[in-house]
Amino acid sequence: MPNLKGCNNLRVIDLSWNKITSFGDNPTPFIDLGMLHDLLLSHNNLTKVDDKVFKGLGSLQNLDMSNNEIEDIHENAFVDCTNMRDM
Repeated sequence: MPNLKGCNNLRVIDLSWNKITSFGDNPTPFIDLGMLHDLLLSHNNLTKVDDKVFKGLGSLQNLDMSNNEIEDIHENAFVDCTNMRDM
C-alpha cells in the first residue's frame, strides 16, 4: 500500500490490479484524502475491511472493491462515507 500522506487534493485513486492483500500497519491509510471522490481497489487480494480503513472519506462517492476475496467487513467501516453513491 503506498504512503498517501500529503496527497490531500487527490480526487481519484486507482489502486486496481496491485496485488494488495491488506492496508498494512496503517489502520487509516486514506485519512488525509478528504477530497477523494473515487477509490478503485478492484482486482486485488483484499480479504477484510477494518473499521477505520475509510475514516475521513466524507467526499467519497464511488468505491470499487470488486474481484477481491473479502470475507469480513466491519460494521462501522463506512461510517464516514456519508456521500457514497456507488459501491
